[in-house]
Amino acid sequence: MHETVRQAISFGLVGVLNTAIGFGTIVLAQTVFGLPPVVANILGYAAGLTNSFLMNRAVTFRGAGRDSATVARFLLAFVIAYGANLAVLLTLLALRPEAALAWQAVAMVVYTGLFFVISKVYVFRVAP
Repeated sequence: MHETVRQAISFGLVGVLNTAIGFGTIVLAQTVFGLPPVVANILGYAAGLTNSFLMNRAVTFRGAGRDSATVARFLLAFVIAYGANLAVLLTLLALRPEAALAWQAVAMVVYTGLFFVISKVYVFRVAP
């Protein structure tokens, strides 16, 4: 299997795990610990993002990015990908607000694709 294809599949599977961890954390924080929804959301996303970094570094990109700047590059990649997600979502909602759930899916594809590309070429790049 071509390495980029393997990485893309791994990135997607890690994303599924991140979603489960993030949502599980949100549910636990709200239902067991009684935290407000916004606090629970922040904790959930922090847990998912932490898992994303660790699993993608170890599994998807096989240990690349062990320098101290990798975390900063990862967070920057997240901000860029999430910004693109939000821009796409808001643009599509302005055109057809009744299709909000469909637009969420489109925006998620943009986020995932962009985050993968930035992660591959910038965050976890392998020095020549």
